[in-house]
Amino acid sequence: MIMHLSEKDKNLLKEEMRFGITVALLFLGIGLFIGLTCYVFSTQIALWMLVVFYVLIVLASFAIYGMFNRKRTIDLFRDRKRRVTVTVQDKLEAPSAEAGSGMPLPGILGMNRYNVYWLVVENVCYMVDKDIYDLFEAGGKAEMHYTDYGNNFLGFYKSE
Repeated sequence: MIMHLSEKDKNLLKEEMRFGITVALLFLGIGLFIGLTCYVFSTQIALWMLVVFYVLIVLASFAIYGMFNRKRTIDLFRDRKRRVTVTVQDKLEAPSAEAGSGMPLPGILGMNRYNVYWLVVENVCYMVDKDIYDLFEAGGKAEMHYTDYGNNFLGFYKSE
């Protein structure tokens, strides 16, 4: 069933777009720095060459942004998601530890411990928060929401 994206879903998609924006801006910044450095320290580069180089760098930055975020941008403009009803096969809870915390010497200061929660759906494990984990029972029904075009997983919801 097709539905509209909620504000939470839109924010999740925008957070996923950060990496593409960062890579494009890094490419743009490095390219502009290289062009300016070559122009300042070289006597053989004309101003028109620098302008052409900058135009190519800007176009390449837009292309990089588009390669990383095309499907998410289309999903944000279309404002649609689909809902799939599934059966939760199993619920798993496992202890874990925060990497890099604590001391390497035994018995002084242990690593920060916490639990990781998983829902198993169609033989695939999905890591979820504790509140989502507590909503569902093994063998119960759940709704999985996906974006319509990019097929990005948006989360689990209680089946109505």
